[in-house]
Amino acid sequence: MRRLDITLSASTLRTGLVIVGLTLVLGLGLIGVVSSPVVDGHPVLLTRERLAIKRYLDAAADWSVRLGDVAHQFDGLFMAPMIAGPPPLTPTQPVSISAASVPTITLPTAVPLPPQTPLAFPANPASQPVGLYDRAHAAEQAVHDLQTIETEQQRIEIPAALSGLHTLAQTALQATARWAAALLDDIGAPSPANQAAVESERQTALAALTAFRDALARPGTGDTEP
Repeated sequence: MRRLDITLSASTLRTGLVIVGLTLVLGLGLIGVVSSPVVDGHPVLLTRERLAIKRYLDAAADWSVRLGDVAHQFDGLFMAPMIAGPPPLTPTQPVSISAASVPTITLPTAVPLPPQTPLAFPANPASQPVGLYDRAHAAEQAVHDLQTIETEQQRIEIPAALSGLHTLAQTALQATARWAAALLDDIGAPSPANQAAVESERQTALAALTAFRDALARPGTGDTEP
């Protein structure tokens, strides 16, 4: 078996080492840019504490959007109580009128009628399920979304500086869950009491969600400068 001897000059060896070193530096820099968080369109290098803050704020913004979607679904599933019609007529004693007391000569032979006007009927919203099964199924899907958010809130790292924001996020979630429970009760057994409970829980949930969103949008909440 022949042995091949390869001889490299010192300049070639130095050039090769420089190329390998530059390639390694560029590769590490590219990995850093891809894996680094982006703030205001630029990758930044954050400390562990600030990275946890950014991750939490991103998750909180996602919760805000998803809770709003659930609230929109609940509004579409709630069947507002029907407007009560006019009270029934109370029976009265019939009044007898003799033929002699009616002056037939003053009655017109023909009564002109106004032109026919078509009645406008409101269109049913296409996004609202009609059947009881569809409403119950859609409500169960929304409740599943709430359970997913609850799991995420329990597993995420909560920065000490954002403990108040996390309390508002939990309050909004719990209020929406109570709204869901009241809505499910009304879907299963509609009644004026259940409808009133749904409306009450809706107002509470929307107020909690608004407070959470206001705190999230407050200037300085998303400050993650290195």
